[in-house]
Amino acid sequence: MFILMLGGLAMNSFAQKWVPVELNLSQQIQLEKNANTDSIPRHTDVFSNRLSLRDSMAQRFSQFKIDNDEFYFRFYPEFNISAGLQERNQFISSNTIGFYTDASYGNDTHFVGLHAGVSAYGGLQPHYMRLLMQKRRIVPGFWSNETINRTWNLAWEPDFLLRYQSPWFVYLESGIGKSHVGNGFRSMILSENAPAYPFARIGAEFANINYHMQWMLLENHPYQTWTDPNAAKLMMMHYLSWNIGKTVSLGLFESIVWSQADNRQAFEAQYLNPLIFFRPVEFSLGSSDNALMGLNLSWVPMKKLQLYSQFVLDDIQVGQFVNDIRYRLGVLDETETYGWFGNKYSGQIGFKTFDFLGIKHLYLQSEINAVRPGTYAHSNVNQAYTSSYQALAHPLGANFVESVSRLVYQYQNWQIGIHFMYAVQGTSPLNENMGEDVFYPVSDGPGQAWIPISSYGNLILQGEKLSIQHLNIDLSYSPVSNRNLELFLSAFYRKSKLENSTELIDCGLFIGGRTQVSKLRSFY
Repeated sequence: MFILMLGGLAMNSFAQKWVPVELNLSQQIQLEKNANTDSIPRHTDVFSNRLSLRDSMAQRFSQFKIDNDEFYFRFYPEFNISAGLQERNQFISSNTIGFYTDASYGNDTHFVGLHAGVSAYGGLQPHYMRLLMQKRRIVPGFWSNETINRTWNLAWEPDFLLRYQSPWFVYLESGIGKSHVGNGFRSMILSENAPAYPFARIGAEFANINYHMQWMLLENHPYQTWTDPNAAKLMMMHYLSWNIGKTVSLGLFESIVWSQADNRQAFEAQYLNPLIFFRPVEFSLGSSDNALMGLNLSWVPMKKLQLYSQFVLDDIQVGQFVNDIRYRLGVLDETETYGWFGNKYSGQIGFKTFDFLGIKHLYLQSEINAVRPGTYAHSNVNQAYTSSYQALAHPLGANFVESVSRLVYQYQNWQIGIHFMYAVQGTSPLNENMGEDVFYPVSDGPGQAWIPISSYGNLILQGEKLSIQHLNIDLSYSPVSNRNLELFLSAFYRKSKLENSTELIDCGLFIGGRTQVSKLRSFY
């Protein structure tokens, strides 16, 4: 009798390197290592959807479960509780607790699954995080009200997924949650940075191809300048993943964002066509919606090594793109232009290796991310690639170069992880627009009340340089062999410095216990 839990079905139907964010780091690494032993799993770049059934520590740590041939039910909690001190002995704390239920009913032909729950967050954040929260009136990654305090802040996260799997390679899903596209720590296409959003999805898998179409309801934050928080903001996207042989996986992505703010329909029927590119339809509607295209690539050249990359194209003019290359090579004629503001794109390249240097259970991942000025932004700020005053792709927005690395070693029930991020971002001086702010309009529309970005001469990292260094060291011990519960000690050091300004340094220490990873991770 074919019976699977919702998460197992999601792993098989997506057939990907599926790494739920609730897994502790050692479990994530083990899943990836198993998938990269001889060849990549099928569709490694399809959405790692955190709404799928949580194959987490909490499932075996504490749960109520019913399991028979056709029916499955489980109720379980998850938590991450910690407290500590930052500089000047100031108290800090980060706490998340959630309750979830999973249920499924199915047989050899049809399957219905449900995952539902909610998690609550409460904490007193380090200085650097609190400055961001007060600036935008947000708690990164969560739903929250506009009141951000200097002390404790509360937030929550709904988590709901209803799934139907047909016997004809087609599945239907609807819920409230997030998705992550790609194999990297970051995603240039779609990440879990923004809060959860309502969505509906239809997909199909056949042989080495997986395709799905997803509709998402986003929102503008009431505190976000230039936007209409009462107008519906919608997004439609297509994703096609193709496994080429045993070691290469190629993903193609496109999305379109539109808003009711300009008397548009809340639902554009033309965008429902699953076999079209959005840009021609956008032109046929006479609209100026925000269209993006992306490519995701994964390659396993040898055992226990995976290379991955992403490229996102927001807008481009080929002639100007060629001029940019010629300018970099120093062969551009003085009469020609370069750095057109409409050339907006981003990229990522990285690798993962397991049993690094021949040392068992030593894992290394490193990647470089870069985004040109103005990417993900739009002339109509209601249609920017954002939701709830948070970026849908990279949390830094645009006009930056970033390097992220992590080294993890596990010995018996002990594990130590070192995470390091270094980024340089070009920022806007007073009364100038350098294109780093994806929440601010770009100048590809008629004259408005905002400061336009220069039409030409735009280069990545233009403006005043902001450098950010973030180091986190995490030591954990599991009192049980299957790592269902972890006790941990975590220290962080963060330094940021704006060009010709004073540097800001934050450091602190956390101690706590967890059955899941922290939901307020180092987004920034």
